[in-house]
Amino acid sequence: MATVSHEAYLTEESEIADVSRLNMASATRFEPQIVRYVWNHYDSFAYNPKIEACCAGMVNPSYGNSGQATKCCGDLSYDTRCYDCVNTQIKPMFDFRAKICCDGRIFDLLPSKTCCCGSQVFDPTTKVCCEDKIVERPSDMPGECCSCGFSQVDLVFVLDSSESITSPNWPKMLDFCKNVLQEADIDNDKVRVGVLSYRHNTTVEFHLDDFHNKQLLFDAIDKIKYVRGSTGTGLALQSLRTDMFEIHHGDRPNVGNIAIVVTDGDSDNFTLTVEQAALAHKDGIHIFAIGIALRNLTELKKIATPAPNDANVFSIDDFKHLNSLKGQLFASICTGQAVLNLYKPCGSDYYNPNKEICCNGVPQPGGPNMECCDAKSFNREKETCCEKVVNPLRGPNTVCCGSKSMDSKEELCCSGRPVPKAGPQYNTCCGAYTYDPTIEVCCEGFVSKAYGNPDLDTGCCADFSYDKRCWACKGGKISPLFDPECQICCDGVIHNMTIGLSCCCGSEIFKPDELICCQSKLRKRTDQELSHSCCECGSALVDLVFVLDSSESVGLPHWSMLLKFTQKVIAAAEVDIGRTRIGLVTYRHNVTLEFYMNTYIRAANMIDYVRDIPYIRGSTNTADAIKAMHETMFTTKNGDRPGIPNVGIVITDGASDNSTHTKEEAARAKSKDIHIYAIGIGLSTSDELKAIATEPWEENLFTTQSFDDLDHLQTKLFTIISDICPQEPKKKLKKPCGDTNMYDPRTEVCCYGEPQPLYDNEEYTSCCAKVSYDERTHMCCKEKVNKIPIGSKNPKCCQEVAFDPFEAVCCDGSKVIPKTSPGAEVCCGMMTYDPKLEICCEDIVYRNYGGQYGACCVMLDTNLTVSFDTRCYKCEKGELIPLYDCTFQRCCDGVIQEISSPSSCCCGKKAFDPDNQICCEGNLRARQPLDNPQCCECQNNIVDIVVVLDSSESVGLPNWKKMEVFVEELIADADIPSARFGMLTYNHEPTIRFHLNKYTKKKELMEAVDNLPYVRGSTDTGLALEAMRGMFQYMYGDRTNAPDFCLLLTDGESDDYDYTVEQANLAKRKGIHIIALGVGLKNGTELRAVASPPIDDNAILLTDFEELEKIKEKIFNDLASTICPQLPKPRCRTPCGNSSIDEQLELCCEGVPQKLIAGNRTLCCEYKAYDPDCFVCCDDFTLVSRYAGEFTACCCRSAYDTRTHMCCGNQILPLTAGAFTGCCHNASYDTRTEVCCDMITVQPSFGEKNTGCCNGKSYDTRCSKCVGLQITANYNTSSQLCCDGNIQEKQYAERSCCCAGRQFNVDISICCENNLYERPGKYEVTCCGKDVFDPIKSICCDGKAVKRDWGLDTHCCGRDAYDRKTAVCCEGKTNKMKGSESCCCGNGAYDIYTEICCDGKINDMALPGLRNSSICCGQQAFDPSLQICCGGKVRDLLPAKSTACCGAKTYNPEQEKCENGEVKIVDGKCSRRSYSPKSQTCCNGWINNATYPQPYSRCCFDRLYDSRNHVCCCNGNLEEAVAGIFTQCCYSYAYDSRTHTCCDGQIVRKPYPSAECCCGRQAYDSSREICCGGVVRQCGIDRGACCGTLAYDPVLQICCGGNLFPRTFGEETFCCGKEAFNPMLAACCGDRIAYRKEINLEW
Repeated sequence: MATVSHEAYLTEESEIADVSRLNMASATRFEPQIVRYVWNHYDSFAYNPKIEACCAGMVNPSYGNSGQATKCCGDLSYDTRCYDCVNTQIKPMFDFRAKICCDGRIFDLLPSKTCCCGSQVFDPTTKVCCEDKIVERPSDMPGECCSCGFSQVDLVFVLDSSESITSPNWPKMLDFCKNVLQEADIDNDKVRVGVLSYRHNTTVEFHLDDFHNKQLLFDAIDKIKYVRGSTGTGLALQSLRTDMFEIHHGDRPNVGNIAIVVTDGDSDNFTLTVEQAALAHKDGIHIFAIGIALRNLTELKKIATPAPNDANVFSIDDFKHLNSLKGQLFASICTGQAVLNLYKPCGSDYYNPNKEICCNGVPQPGGPNMECCDAKSFNREKETCCEKVVNPLRGPNTVCCGSKSMDSKEELCCSGRPVPKAGPQYNTCCGAYTYDPTIEVCCEGFVSKAYGNPDLDTGCCADFSYDKRCWACKGGKISPLFDPECQICCDGVIHNMTIGLSCCCGSEIFKPDELICCQSKLRKRTDQELSHSCCECGSALVDLVFVLDSSESVGLPHWSMLLKFTQKVIAAAEVDIGRTRIGLVTYRHNVTLEFYMNTYIRAANMIDYVRDIPYIRGSTNTADAIKAMHETMFTTKNGDRPGIPNVGIVITDGASDNSTHTKEEAARAKSKDIHIYAIGIGLSTSDELKAIATEPWEENLFTTQSFDDLDHLQTKLFTIISDICPQEPKKKLKKPCGDTNMYDPRTEVCCYGEPQPLYDNEEYTSCCAKVSYDERTHMCCKEKVNKIPIGSKNPKCCQEVAFDPFEAVCCDGSKVIPKTSPGAEVCCGMMTYDPKLEICCEDIVYRNYGGQYGACCVMLDTNLTVSFDTRCYKCEKGELIPLYDCTFQRCCDGVIQEISSPSSCCCGKKAFDPDNQICCEGNLRARQPLDNPQCCECQNNIVDIVVVLDSSESVGLPNWKKMEVFVEELIADADIPSARFGMLTYNHEPTIRFHLNKYTKKKELMEAVDNLPYVRGSTDTGLALEAMRGMFQYMYGDRTNAPDFCLLLTDGESDDYDYTVEQANLAKRKGIHIIALGVGLKNGTELRAVASPPIDDNAILLTDFEELEKIKEKIFNDLASTICPQLPKPRCRTPCGNSSIDEQLELCCEGVPQKLIAGNRTLCCEYKAYDPDCFVCCDDFTLVSRYAGEFTACCCRSAYDTRTHMCCGNQILPLTAGAFTGCCHNASYDTRTEVCCDMITVQPSFGEKNTGCCNGKSYDTRCSKCVGLQITANYNTSSQLCCDGNIQEKQYAERSCCCAGRQFNVDISICCENNLYERPGKYEVTCCGKDVFDPIKSICCDGKAVKRDWGLDTHCCGRDAYDRKTAVCCEGKTNKMKGSESCCCGNGAYDIYTEICCDGKINDMALPGLRNSSICCGQQAFDPSLQICCGGKVRDLLPAKSTACCGAKTYNPEQEKCENGEVKIVDGKCSRRSYSPKSQTCCNGWINNATYPQPYSRCCFDRLYDSRNHVCCCNGNLEEAVAGIFTQCCYSYAYDSRTHTCCDGQIVRKPYPSAECCCGRQAYDSSREICCGGVVRQCGIDRGACCGTLAYDPVLQICCGGNLFPRTFGEETFCCGKEAFNPMLAACCGDRIAYRKEINLEW
């Protein structure tokens, strides 16, 4: 089977399975394997299980080592490292448009073309893959395929055995086949070979899967017989396609197919040959064509695969030259299709430039005429782009109007949308309409009739026009400048009317008895014109509305006839020239407004619409249809023209549902001068039809027997409409109104002597003082007209204001206040409240916790008012005092209940433990896994949220958009409408964008947020919070059973901090939970003051607007988690043993109340409280000083420094080997060289794997064994030696020693850490680490030999040497001696008379020589006369004032107090309790009944003290200043620094005043004593060094392994392990004495 090209499948991106197949086929190659083949058979196919897989009966390639990465997906295999099988389709785990998979590895496609070579990629333009290696591409290699030669190929020879070949040449062709295959790897199944011979017919000599051994294949080729005949090349190529390259004959789907055709003549059928060759090329078979002695190569070139310069065609003169083609043919064989990089990046996606274009980062369909319109493409020959929106072309005159396209010849762009022109002269916009400025004017967006000169004589009064020459506009109403009772205005000229009828003709007045006005000129009436009194001849402009009945009785066939009748009337009307405007209404039980009078300006468009109106059956609601006609259709907004006759045509086939209402609506329509023609089909002349038609009904009512008769009415009806009088004559009709006024009863009513407008008729018109009003929409309150509130069924008056009692309350008889809830019937200041749920306190509404027992209390500490239940509390001196023990009781709905849990909830009158139970609808039930653990009650999952967005100048438009996206994402995750959202934006003033009840659909809500305008300004957050608070009202959608939330998002501090905090507190007191987000704020104080508690959760500071995305989920979770109707209430005091504690001030330690001496950091050690910065608790009951800071640890009941010591068997031991120190019972050891045997004794180590223990001793397991608790050697110790586990014969008798497995003579050589050195002979050497050194001239310091510059007084400090007379060693670092006496401070030295050591850091003394002038505060020293240590920080004392600490801050306890780590002004409250600042002091929430004069008053945590008499030590321990200014603290206790000092957290006595240094827990004078292993020793000329805990004179003694030995041999005394020796008398082998020499002392 041929391999399909990668380019082919990339044309169809939807065919994922094909994509996967090809990508694997072209890119994934087999790993070469040299195996003995075992062939499996599945049905009719054989396959090699080592390199192939069988999937649903189909042979497929396998992937990975031994097919480990192979799986089947249907009948296809795939590489699991790059692909996956989804719904029986192979899908890539990478983007195939930009990447490729090569042997399980994914690579980016190269810029042009990409091939795989094993697990590498390359460009086939210059490279080729040969034998799994990328090499330079030969210049003569054709094409740009991937793999050269026979790397992996399915090859078929097609041999011509026609008559012209002859028998002598046949063996030459067979030898040529074998010669070509000499280098082919057939045995490992790299190359499969088949042979096909042909003449007039074809013979398959053998298929691709017949031979897998080269020798057997060659034998088969030799046996092919020559059978002559004609030349059927076409049939051979057909058999090549359909038989040879087939899976069931060994063709491999992932391997290239190659055919070599050898012929010496033209075929029998040229057409068939060319046709079959083309089909083979299409199947992906690469054909090389070899012609022998051919004169015409035309057919041969058609057979070969097309290539530049016919590279696949070979022509020779004779058969003997066949073998000369081998090299040329081999160089031309190339398989594997390269993957074309057809795609380019487009935003986060890719696109194919041949088929697509990239539009704003989005791939879109492309083509010759395609262009981009924002993120979409469009065909510029059919479409256009308007403001990033694709629109169809509207003809040659197409232009854009906003985001819509329009025909500029037929339409005009008005207010951003296309509007049809009503006529050629309609080239001006009026709002959303067009008009002819020569005859019309624009009044507030509506078209009205023009008078005289439109610019000079026409004025606008609201949305109506008037003739300024005769009329005036006052208070939004048009009033005449003449007396309409006896005068008439004719084209701006006022005339006096005479008795009878009067008409206008231009500016003249005339009597219509004999004259008529035609084209603004008077003439005598004709005989026909004498029959009417119309002032003008000709037809009038008409605004016409059809009202069509589609009720049940009409039926579909008759409905079609009715529509055809309507179409004919429209066609006959003068619609296109603008004289007639038409609208249409259909009705049944409901009404449909099909189109308005300004919807269509062309009759053809109207007719097309009418033709498609569907028939919707129902009852006959004629009343509502006529109402819609006169209230909606005949309005200026919908195309009605002022001064133009209005005509309605009502067509029905039955009586209406409500005859009374129908007659009423018809009367109202006719009162508005709408001329109604009524057409009844199949009806008699009923009273209802008569009432519908305009009087006289005889002229305006038509009946027919059936719908078939409608056509007879068409001409008659249109003639009547055409004869509508353009101008009716006028006559005097006014009546007296009062003493001086007249009124027209047809249009006016008389109100206390003042003519006023008539609303439809007198039935709906009433007078309110001297003003008329429509009773249907208005009402009279205290002689003032008010609109009836929308939807109100029982409106009432509140003084002069009308209100809906369901929505509001009349307060104080004069103020209308909206209801905050349905039950809010009582007034409270400027608010209303529900007395069942709320209470009014000083004009502010609070939640009522006790119903009739509710009361208010003004709190003394905050001056804020709170409500309470008098059954549970009493208000006393501005403080709420519980009437129950809040430690053990809880008051629920006035009933006191006992409680035992740390927190409790109420369910009605019952108290319960919220850990186990929950209250649902007033009943207790067991808590379930899905219940919110933070809630007392079942959640109703509803919430009301008002979002407040800062749109100040500093935000900027890009960040404004990010805020919108953030809010939209919150809405997207919310459950709408369970969650309601309101929106308020603000700058220097707030703007309510929408209330909580505005949107109930998520899509509408998100669109509203998306369209929020960015209006910049300053930052008045206070006003915004005030407006937000007002949004939480019942009338605006606030629900009483839903918690209220405010989400505030700002990027700056407000204009008025105090007002902002005040408004935030008012909102929080109202129960509104505020979450405040601050972006880029330098100071979060205001944000924290605004947010609801807990502050850390609800005041969120962000670095920039990009972080909004990160906290979206947190905000949503916070909203969801806090929707709790009731939260658990902790005990006011928590039980502690037989007592109780205030958890804000105390801690319970093993049933004993203790004070929080370290605030929230305070811990318990058994029944004692302690500061963890001062102490550690050892064995759970012993407090030990934390003298080593964070490195302090416990060892039983003692503390130690983990940097220098370890705890070993309940003993503190030094880290003798640093990090390599181990613990063995009560001893430490070096884990690198020693081992702990039986967990008791330290023994030498022979290596981790080779050391064993026997009865407390170690041995080398390679050379010895443990027998009966005794170590027994596996060799003869007298003649043999065990060297590094190898038993060897001693080469040097007793002088034999081992070094890294080798023997050496200890007299000649020395071994140092497995390194062998020759002894110099002149002087003795010993080991220092892995090197040798002269111990007389040098000293070994931590494996480094250092010169003895100070002789035997030279000592080690780490890896350096020093003289103890001039330097001091501190933690392995050499320091110069400071002053007369130096001590160590960390790794530095300090002068004890001028400096002080504070937690490992050296500080200068405040007064040199006076040690008490400085005290430590952490690592910093300070002068206690000028400074104070607060929370580990040095602070200056307040000038001339008492100074105390509050955490890390200072304060004056006379004027301030410290509560919970915050400094507050003295206000008479100390942790919620009252006290007298004049006689009492508040220390960290505790009241002290004393005061001290300034500046000596101090607080020691909870106790007041006089700093002259006491000192405050660690853990809040107040100690007497026993030594006055010389008193210092050693952690919790005071001491006299003249006689004592503090060592490792212990007070120790100085043996003499100069003993200022510490040696463990002993004081010593470093000038005359030495500290050895924590023990003080006398030192001097004879004792200057340490050996363990002993001091010694290095001139007289030597220290070997912690043991002291006399220098018996003076400088010739050396160490060998833990023993001393002289090389003249003994030899040292490693760390042991190997032998002792016998010395003849005879002289």
